Amino acid sequence: MIFNARRQLPLHIHIATLFIALILLLGGAVIWNNYTETTRLMLQTADERFERIADKAARQLQVLAAPVAIAVDLLTLHRLTLATSLTERLESLGYLREALAQADHLSALFIGYDDGDFFLLRSLPEHSLLRAGFAAPDLARYLAQSVERDDIGEITGTFVFFDADLNLIRRDAKPDYAFDPRARPWYQAARTQAKRIRTDPYLFFTTGEVGITLARRAAAGAAVIGADLTLRDLSVELAASRFLPNTQLALFDDRSQVIAYPDPARLSHRGDANQLRLSTLAELNEPALTLLDKDWRDPVQRAARLNPAGFTLEIGEQLWRGKVKALPFQGGTPLFLALAVPENELLADTVRMRNKSVLIAIVLVLLAVPITWLLAHRIARELQNLVSEAARIRRFEFHQPIAVRSIIAEVNQLAQAMDLMKSTIRRFLDIGSALAAEQRFERLLDRVLAETLALAEGEVGILFLVSDDERELRPAAARLLSETGAVAVNRLAALSLTDSPASPAGCSRPGARPSNQAAHAGRTAGRLSGRAVGSADAAHRPVDRCAAA
Repeated sequence: MIFNARRQLPLHIHIATLFIALILLLGGAVIWNNYTETTRLMLQTADERFERIADKAARQLQVLAAPVAIAVDLLTLHRLTLATSLTERLESLGYLREALAQADHLSALFIGYDDGDFFLLRSLPEHSLLRAGFAAPDLARYLAQSVERDDIGEITGTFVFFDADLNLIRRDAKPDYAFDPRARPWYQAARTQAKRIRTDPYLFFTTGEVGITLARRAAAGAAVIGADLTLRDLSVELAASRFLPNTQLALFDDRSQVIAYPDPARLSHRGDANQLRLSTLAELNEPALTLLDKDWRDPVQRAARLNPAGFTLEIGEQLWRGKVKALPFQGGTPLFLALAVPENELLADTVRMRNKSVLIAIVLVLLAVPITWLLAHRIARELQNLVSEAARIRRFEFHQPIAVRSIIAEVNQLAQAMDLMKSTIRRFLDIGSALAAEQRFERLLDRVLAETLALAEGEVGILFLVSDDERELRPAAARLLSETGAVAVNRLAALSLTDSPASPAGCSRPGARPSNQAAHAGRTAGRLSGRAVGSADAAHRPVDRCAAA
């Protein structure tokens, strides 16, 4: 068989290549599996974190609204709803102050009357930015705003400043303060139903803060109680919930108006008429939120964005992952919380772990290459030694035994088999040399028998020679493995070759019956050893014929 030598490579290269390929394959599979599982866990963790943020925002909405709603409900039963003048209304300042003190996020409590009168109490904290706008005295902590209309429609506007103990500090007439509560949405919505209502979020005219108004019609009297609830704490909460630098979190309403954002200064936007209003998602100038705002205005895309499984946004060459969750808010339309985060930031730790694993795998491969090479070379070296031994056999060099010792069992077995083959060939050659060089015939026969017995791994051997008249097989040499020299053959009987199988008489001749001669020879050999090995098959044929006769 002819092999293409150009396609043949040494065994150690095959072994080293196989081991390195297996290491790379297994290492790559482990790294890829770890990367995919870690990615799944990171995405799952991000989803769970967003759910916690959404649940916390929903709970905070309820926490913010609950005390204010209670205050509004209680004021509907208060005598303030029946007061007809500023003097009467100021008598309820203590009650209003206690209601304001129960909630820091309560901006103001007020009441609008069917005749157009209006009364409001707001707090003026020491470091509040409102103080400069109202030109409040240093000790002022509360401001009462009042609008009164007489029978002929004359309007009287008044600002009254009080200290922390509700002591009068200053009273300012405000002839240009002509606020009419009857034109406000909160008044119109609450006037037509008995339940408490909530307005959609908007910018408070006085403070410029984002908030909502809770209102309810008075139980007795023609008035509507209202409370301004600021939502600034939601923006603070979202800022604290950002878990990655470029995470986008925005709380918005059905019209895409942003109510809470980690940067509260961007919540307001001046429109075409230079009027301050709530910013939309697109007006925050964040690419992910701008694209979300575009999809939100499409009913089909909106449904897709509300999918609990989330969505992906491709912006330039960057992929963003996002989710939108509806937050139920009692008394009005639901609000929505949006999350958008760059995938490269979200999976940064995963990619770092993957790169670290790849680096470790490369180091392990670099360390495994010389070890594998040495091990493969050692295995191949023993096979190469056997190749060299086979070449020596081919050159009839039998003077040295094969001394190959390997950690591979099959290599050792092959070495032993080759050593046995080499020894056998050497024995045959020695026999040939002995036959050619031996001068004494008796010693030659004994040598041939000894070598044959060794090759056959027998214990007893007998060599028969045909007599000159070709009538008998005469024992010429005998050996017993347990004895070092030849065994005397004079006690062994000759075997007849002339007995005829056709007649029983043919089995006898003068002197002794052939069968008795064979039996005698067998018994003699048996005495030499329990197991006899004949060296001539012809010695058995006469005995078999006689037995058959």
